Amino acid sequence: MNTRYLSQPLSDDERSDLLFKGDVAVFTRVPAMKALIRFTDSMLRYYLDGNNPVTAHQDMLPGTFLNRIGAAQRDIHNSDEAKSLFFGVLRQCGTDLDDTFYDHFVLRVVPCHPSFEGAWNSAIGHHRDTWGSNIYCQQNWWAPIYGLEPGRSIALYPDYWRRPLANTSSKWSFKEFLSQRSAAPKNTRCAYPSVPQPTEPVDETNRISMDVSPGDVLCFSSAHLHASRINRTREIRYSIEMRTVNRLDLLEGRRLRMWTIPARSRCMAGLKA
Repeated sequence: MNTRYLSQPLSDDERSDLLFKGDVAVFTRVPAMKALIRFTDSMLRYYLDGNNPVTAHQDMLPGTFLNRIGAAQRDIHNSDEAKSLFFGVLRQCGTDLDDTFYDHFVLRVVPCHPSFEGAWNSAIGHHRDTWGSNIYCQQNWWAPIYGLEPGRSIALYPDYWRRPLANTSSKWSFKEFLSQRSAAPKNTRCAYPSVPQPTEPVDETNRISMDVSPGDVLCFSSAHLHASRINRTREIRYSIEMRTVNRLDLLEGRRLRMWTIPARSRCMAGLKA
C-alpha cells in the first residue's frame, strides 16, 4: 500500500485507479475542509458550554457529556450547511458530484474512557465496509477535526488487502442493527454490532496509523481492513466521514481488481444521488 499525499485534486477516474489497486490518498490543506472544521468546532463548543471539545469530558459527568455531544452530532448530521461544506470538500478533491452517490454524513467521536461511549461515540473495531455493504466500488472519506497523535488516529492493515479474513458477514443483518439501534435508549450504544466482525485474530504487526492533519482528507477503498485506534490518550477524537460511489464505476463494473464479487446482490440501501 502506497500513501499518496496530494496538494491537487484527482479526477474520479484517477482516484478510482489509485484506490482500487490498494493505495490510499491524502488530500492536503483542502480549503473547504478547513471551513468545515471551523463550522464543526463552533457547533461543538456551543453544545459543550464553550469548553475545548477534546478535553470537555474532564469537566462533565458522562451522562451530561453524552446528551450534549449527541445533540451536537444530530444537528451536524442534519445541517444543510455542514453537508454543503463537505460536498465542497469532495469537489475540491476532484469528485464530480453529478456522478456521485453518497451515504450519511457522520461526526464520529472516539472517547478516551468507556464511560463516555455512546451511540456514535466509540472506537470501531477491525472491519471492511464491504462486509456489510457488499459494494465493491465504494470509497471512504475520513478527516479529523482536531490534531491527532498515532494513538487517536485511524489504522489501516495493508497486509490484508489480498488476504481473506473470516468474519460474521453471513449472519450479520443491517436491518437488525437498525432495529436494535432505534430501540436502544437515546445516546446509548446498542449491543448489536454496527458492522460484521472478524472471527479470527488480526495481525497488528504492520498496522499503519494514518498521518492526517486537520484540513487533510483521507480517501481509501471500502475493502481495506481498517479500525479506530483504541483511544488510550487523555483527549477525545473527533472526525467526520462519508462514503461515496461513482455512478460510472458502478455501471461499468469498475471495482477492486483482486476480489471475486459474491453472487448476492449489492446492498445500495441508504445511498443517495
